Amino acid sequence: MRARVIATADTEQAAQALAQEVQVSTDGGQVRATGPERGDRRSGWHVSFEVWVPGKADVTVRTRNGGISIADVSGTLLVEAVNGGVSLSRLSGDVRGTTVNGGISVELGRDRWQGAGLDARTTNGGLRLKVPDGYSCQLGLSTVNGRMRADFPMTVQGRLGHRLDLPLGRGGAPVRLTTTNGGVHVTR
Repeated sequence: MRARVIATADTEQAAQALAQEVQVSTDGGQVRATGPERGDRRSGWHVSFEVWVPGKADVTVRTRNGGISIADVSGTLLVEAVNGGVSLSRLSGDVRGTTVNGGISVELGRDRWQGAGLDARTTNGGLRLKVPDGYSCQLGLSTVNGRMRADFPMTVQGRLGHRLDLPLGRGGAPVRLTTTNGGVHVTR
């Protein structure tokens, strides 16, 4: 694990003093940062974490202010962000992700989803999905206030609106992406 503490203040000395008050702990398999409450608008702190896990691992990641990026992991994954985007790349297993104010970017890997499926949702943010050629899954996409766009042909039957549910390739595990306020863009 690598943690990077960033502090801002009116002077370099004040920023260094603020950074020294930030504590990073790794107790009980959890990684977290604590520090002083926010004083004024001109000073503050945050911590960026880079964590390496085995290729097969169960992982839970939560953040209140900041984005989350996970790549090349298979397992039971839970990702929750409040003010930040979520990037999920080449994952498999049982993956659940949410963010309130941020977009979601998903890059699928291999030729089909391995495991129970993917369910990723955002309230205020767009969805970007990158699908390899010949990929197989049961694809579900929806938006309430946004447009849908795909950069490759898909066979769809029925009324097109703000929701798509269709098998890609030979079908398979569900890959669902949902937004309330944002567009949906699917690419190869």
